[in-house]
Amino acid sequence: MNILVYLEERNGQIRKPSLEAVSAAHALGENVMAAIVSANAAPLLDNAKALNVSAIYIASDPRLSNYSSHATAKALADIAKQAKADVVLIGATGRGKDLAPRVAILLEAGYVPDVTAFSKSGDEIIATHPVYAGKAQMNVRVTTPLKVYSTRPNLWKASGDAPSQTPSTTSSTVHFEDSDFREHTKELVLSQGKLDVAEADIIVSGGRGMRGPEHWALIEN
Repeated sequence: MNILVYLEERNGQIRKPSLEAVSAAHALGENVMAAIVSANAAPLLDNAKALNVSAIYIASDPRLSNYSSHATAKALADIAKQAKADVVLIGATGRGKDLAPRVAILLEAGYVPDVTAFSKSGDEIIATHPVYAGKAQMNVRVTTPLKVYSTRPNLWKASGDAPSQTPSTTSSTVHFEDSDFREHTKELVLSQGKLDVAEADIIVSGGRGMRGPEHWALIEN
């Protein structure tokens, strides 16, 4: 089984949910590959080579400096075809939730969002994901030849396994059109000095018992 993992970047680094998706991929099959879609792949490539993957596919274009869902989905779908992937895994971040269904449509693949666990029944993958606002869990079997899943963050250990082999590197030629970039992110503003909630190990929350914002320092402390 060939499993392709999309490596999402932020500030030249591979995001933690993508590293967790690599770990999830290894639980499903032996041949795990990685995909980089970026304006500048060099920093990501150095980090990706330290992952336990057999191959790294790269799609690069200067116009990808600002995230474009159409262009990124097109590139990732083309890479999945080139890599002969059976499964595509994407971390269910804000970007991943936007990207994964687009890739599934382009590949005519079945899609399961926000997967919290994988199991196997013979050669079939069973994906578990929450429904009814998390009040129930559904086990889903995808019947299309190619399958796309987004994995919920913080449920798998970020991949730290040393590579068992030196991954091959392939530059994919994606024929982008100007129309592929008709929409894109202009600016991403993050809270300075604060951890992304989606990547936090522990979250502390406060409600009406705090009585007012002037008491919020108690929670922060």
